Amino acid sequence: MEQTKLQVPNFSIFENAVRQESCSDPNNLCTDCCAIHSDPNCRANFGLDLAPVNITPNCECHDISVEEVRLICAQNISCTFNFPGTGNCRLGPRTACCCPPTFPPSGVAEVFITAASEELAPDCQGVNVAVDLLVVHPNISCPQIIMPVGITRTCNTFFRFPPIGTGCNDPVNVVGPNELPNELKEIDGSSLLIQVAAEFFNDPVNGRHLDITGKIVDKLWKHENLWVTGLRPYEITDVQRNAGFVSITVSNDFTGHQIPAAPQGCF
Repeated sequence: MEQTKLQVPNFSIFENAVRQESCSDPNNLCTDCCAIHSDPNCRANFGLDLAPVNITPNCECHDISVEEVRLICAQNISCTFNFPGTGNCRLGPRTACCCPPTFPPSGVAEVFITAASEELAPDCQGVNVAVDLLVVHPNISCPQIIMPVGITRTCNTFFRFPPIGTGCNDPVNVVGPNELPNELKEIDGSSLLIQVAAEFFNDPVNGRHLDITGKIVDKLWKHENLWVTGLRPYEITDVQRNAGFVSITVSNDFTGHQIPAAPQGCF
């Protein structure tokens, strides 16, 4: 039987590969990225010096496909909910494990975003936003208070991004409900920024209540090709490719980790 020996590539030549100490960036367009890529600690942290060692790339123009934000709508959140909303006599007697909640004088609660969704209004003059929250707070008489909260908003006034004309104060940047249908012809999707906080109060005057504060920022985007100046941080050389190295980037959503769509009209 003929014996075949497998030859293991000499990876050490790539571990000691010569690389530039700084980017080729004569116009200083990639200063921050070049500093990170050339920093020995950053290179170690991000695996740039593991075989195959990634050379410091040139700062150059790249053609990328992205979700480019065109319009932004920001909505304030300021809601107060009475809880439980009625007196103990209405609730009737309860056992120790199912007692009416007794709040501390005040306290910041944990907030979890359990669902979020956006839907175009039927007349295309707005975007309906729904967010489901789960508010969790310690309770004196029971282990925890868990309260679901639904928040809905309608965005019908957007602002152009980036601003055009003379700047953000220029009326040409305002896209109201009458102008929005025409703008939506160029829009492919949207994304939500949600920033919220919750606090329980045991107020002797106003009673027990929950305050939700924060904001929702709705961003309408279009799939677009852009030319941007930047770096390919994990670039490999032709020598490394000829030695058998391949380089590919794969993106995946974590299974069961996505924020699902919230039902419209939940609150």
